[in-house]
Amino acid sequence: LWVGGTCFADIGGDGLYSYFRYNIRERVPFGYLGVGIDYFENSEKRARAEKLLTSGNLAVFRDKISLKEAKKLACGQEKGNTGLFLAEDIVYRTLDREMRSIPKKNRLLISWRYQSQYMDAGEEAKRMGILIDAIMEIAHAYREIVFLPIDECMDAGVNIVLAKNLKRRYYTESGMPQIFFVRHMDAREKVHFIAESEAYICGRLHGVMIGELAGCNMAALDYSLKMKIFVNSINR
Repeated sequence: LWVGGTCFADIGGDGLYSYFRYNIRERVPFGYLGVGIDYFENSEKRARAEKLLTSGNLAVFRDKISLKEAKKLACGQEKGNTGLFLAEDIVYRTLDREMRSIPKKNRLLISWRYQSQYMDAGEEAKRMGILIDAIMEIAHAYREIVFLPIDECMDAGVNIVLAKNLKRRYYTESGMPQIFFVRHMDAREKVHFIAESEAYICGRLHGVMIGELAGCNMAALDYSLKMKIFVNSINR
């Protein structure tokens, strides 16, 4: 089973494509769980996706748009052996009751998703500056502001920069909250930390899910179709 779908998007790696191409050749049964394929135009990527979707035995998609796009790719090619199913990300609502019982702290939590895949460094820096301006507008309402990378490998650097830039702006301000950057947390501790934050600004889908389910005052930084799909699906 292949979990995820980085090969089903114009921007992204090949995932395990070469491994599953081997499975196709050797007639090894395989399938996918949680695939979000977005709208993608690259002809090579689409050809690969069509081959994978029509050669596998199972594909479970995270949203209706991805399922619809997959059916288009498989149209006229499917031999009846591939089952295409939908299991939206809303299944995470099973955590609702437990997470919403966690008491909130007067904390503004921020998790920026690095954007170098989507734009050049100058454009990302510009957007980070806009975020800092927005934080300054509301900072006095919180006791502490914490920058927490969701993907600790990819997002740590940009969150450090944001924390430093915000501190630099504070030199001319009085009565501002404390600012922290947290590089690493155990996964269970991180979920709890998000859930107990009063407000949360996040640029990664799974962070947004956790914050929304925990009842945080949530702001999703949209960078991709999958974020838009999730937010629309819960009417937010």
